Amino acid sequence: MSEPDLTVVDRPPYRLLAAVCLLMCMPPLWAAVGGSGVGGFRMFTRPSSVRLHIEVVTEDGRARALSAAELAPHLGRDARRIVLPALHGTAGETALELMAEGLDDLARLACELSAAARADVQLERASLRGPQSPLRLSRECVSRAR
Repeated sequence: MSEPDLTVVDRPPYRLLAAVCLLMCMPPLWAAVGGSGVGGFRMFTRPSSVRLHIEVVTEDGRARALSAAELAPHLGRDARRIVLPALHGTAGETALELMAEGLDDLARLACELSAAARADVQLERASLRGPQSPLRLSRECVSRAR
């Protein structure tokens, strides 16, 4: 039995290679120019970073920040994955959108976890264009003793 000749290579036609490459590049290009929304090939549409501050203020005006250790036992699995990293600063537009929608819930939780008169929640935001104005929410806490 003779060995195959490895010097002879059958190459596909260049037009076929060009057509396959073009077909492979079309979906991401289509998504990049706005032809696709959710589930598109781009990872982020608006890269951004967020940092969350949760503070409780007592009746006498003393303020203290709630720590991740205080919050973690009271958060669900999915909320922990977004809220806890945001306390130190995290990136992603999904985190920003979810945090912006949940500021009131976080303030309510802060009130329930401490004997405070008020809970202040602030979400610092930044994008590739630079820092944006922070989102702030203050919530008066209902005292349990009343």
